[in-house]
Amino acid sequence: MGKKIAFVAPQEKRALVWNAEAEALAREFGFEILFGDSPETAAGCDGVMTTWESPCFSRAVLERLPSVKILGHAAGSVGIVTDATTYDTGVTVISANPVMAERVAEWALMMLLAVRRNLFLCGRIRENETLDWASKRKFPVRKDATIGIWGLGDISRILLRFCRELDLGRILLYSRHGSAGEIRDRGAFPADSFEDLLRQSEILICFSSLTPETHRFLNASRLALLPDGATVINAGRAGLIESDALVAELRSGRLHAVLDVFDVEPLPADSVWNTLPNLVMTPHMGAAGGTDSYAPRILREFQHFFSGLPPQGVIDRKRFFTMSDDRLIYQKGTSL
Repeated sequence: MGKKIAFVAPQEKRALVWNAEAEALAREFGFEILFGDSPETAAGCDGVMTTWESPCFSRAVLERLPSVKILGHAAGSVGIVTDATTYDTGVTVISANPVMAERVAEWALMMLLAVRRNLFLCGRIRENETLDWASKRKFPVRKDATIGIWGLGDISRILLRFCRELDLGRILLYSRHGSAGEIRDRGAFPADSFEDLLRQSEILICFSSLTPETHRFLNASRLALLPDGATVINAGRAGLIESDALVAELRSGRLHAVLDVFDVEPLPADSVWNTLPNLVMTPHMGAAGGTDSYAPRILREFQHFFSGLPPQGVIDRKRFFTMSDDRLIYQKGTSL
């Protein structure tokens, strides 16, 4: 008898990840898919799929759904759809974070290489700009720039692999959870502290998880530790950085930045971000190209699980506490 899977999310969010490939896989695996936006949709189901803006499947909710054995989040961090009590139920939790991480790491590598070669300072980027041939002497390739990475999760691990394959030079990494041994094994040097990371990073890449401890952690006093001319790259969580402080540094011309995430999205037309020098922005597209794979990935992992094979992308209790708390993502702390 086929397994019953509930896809519980607002219809407009389900439409972002459910596609013809997912439909075909559901038929191939013999899954009966039930769609809805409330946990009650999962009554009598064997598994639950979630995505952005899905409800939280806490212990109290799952106790009303005793047949559910696995929850698969067709997105990255599970901080919206689980809480600490979820893991008391014995339900297996997985996510499509490995798929998302690959795409975001590609974005970060692209921007890192562009910054390292001073593309944004030397290149003709916009229609009304004139190519300055002397810029290649004014802004030489930053071949020896120290690269700093904040955080050691799936994205950073993939980015470190890319950097090692390209031999991009000295990389420092600071993580509250990763061991010094793993950091070295992945080709980086462990920073003694976050402040040590900042003092040495000419290019800083922010991929820490967003937690109450890291919320707005990169504030004015810490940004001031970065060397003059340093570039901040962030495609992780906007809430890691104190926005007003970064705006002030960009206005002064002391720092540069490449940002993919913002406190308010989409950005209002009159946002101060649109007026700043030394800033390159993309419209939260770091994970672009991976979305179509999220639901198929979860369905394949469900099939492994129901066949008695260990699924990948498992989020256990320990890892849950190291991942971003998505409830902080849209916490307003700025009028920018």
